[in-house]
Amino acid sequence: MARAARSQRIFLLLLCALARCAASGQRRGSLVGQVFAEDKDFGPNSEVRYTFETPQPNFELNAVTGELTSTLKLDRESLMRQRGAAVFSFVVVSSDQGLPKPLRDQAKVQVYIQDINDNPPKFTKDIYQASISESAQNMTQLLRVSASDVDENKNGLVHYRIVEATNNHGTFSISPNTGSIFLVKKLDFETQSLYKLNVTAKDGGRLPRSSVAPECKPSDLD
Repeated sequence: MARAARSQRIFLLLLCALARCAASGQRRGSLVGQVFAEDKDFGPNSEVRYTFETPQPNFELNAVTGELTSTLKLDRESLMRQRGAAVFSFVVVSSDQGLPKPLRDQAKVQVYIQDINDNPPKFTKDIYQASISESAQNMTQLLRVSASDVDENKNGLVHYRIVEATNNHGTFSISPNTGSIFLVKKLDFETQSLYKLNVTAKDGGRLPRSSVAPECKPSDLD
């Protein structure tokens, strides 16, 4: 009597399948992984075929090789918005070709969409403004800029810096972690009454992405 094709529970990691990720090379039809079931019989009794238990619009399964490919370009952030999770779970059925009745087994497959750094930080405002007295002490906080990044882990960790060319010889400093801007040099209203700074927000990805806040305006009050 033919023995059932026995498959194990399989967890597949989709390394990168993001619609805007040219560097990943993951396109529609990209290989996601491969399921495998072993049947210790001989001849047709040992030939295993694979099918989905229910249709999966996002994936195709090669009935002979068990190779799993994507039918769409998958974006982790879109999946999180739509589904609340970037993971697909489904059941793969393996069956042999034995007669008169093929034997079968099944396994649960989980495909995780792993984040890549495909989104730059975005500032919450286009322009930040603040006023400060020319008699203000050093390390007085003027304002705080804020940017967010929808990627996860280091890819979504944002750091800030002032574009040096706009910083008037180091009049201001910024906390790289919080985005708080401080006065670090004495002000003179008669010499200069308006300052315009550009602030960059950069994420912590291996290939960092960044954005620039068009203007921060700390105005000097007499």
